[in-house]
Amino acid sequence: MNRKSLPIVCAAFLIVAMTVQFIVSYSREKADLMKQMEYKMELAQKDFIFEMYDMHEATDEISHFFSEFDDDTQDLYTLLERVLWHYPTLYCCYITYLPECSPTPGQWFSPTAFRVKGDSIITYNDNGHIPYEERDWYIRALNSGKNEGYWSLPYNDGNHADPVFTYSQKVYDSNGK
Repeated sequence: MNRKSLPIVCAAFLIVAMTVQFIVSYSREKADLMKQMEYKMELAQKDFIFEMYDMHEATDEISHFFSEFDDDTQDLYTLLERVLWHYPTLYCCYITYLPECSPTPGQWFSPTAFRVKGDSIITYNDNGHIPYEERDWYIRALNSGKNEGYWSLPYNDGNHADPVFTYSQKVYDSNGK
């Protein structure tokens, strides 16, 4: 081996050693991450069973109320707040009117109840600030059957530290709207 090839051999050896070290380190980190993910998924699965039950029950309660609804929009806010107090695993509860069925025809109307802390709920009219017609959970619920709903994939809604998922379903008033 001549002196000119020595730096090339050393550089090649260094590249191979760094590559091996990277692969080993990456494999360890990936294994650790997988263990953490499995643990978090196990915890989430336990919570999910209760959330799934609560979401179905809450939707049934809203559907029943809405079928007998008499146009007093204040009752909607009371209903949504009651639903959140009754089902503590729920984070937020909306009723989103199609613009053509809204109490103010042609405009979005979306009474909302939102859990701020475990002991605090805010109700307000979202008034179409969320582009519902672009949301997967909204589109899929509209396209579902009468008594079917849609479970969204987890997503970050921007207001909550953890990912959330939505169960959405069409509800009808006493006139079938």
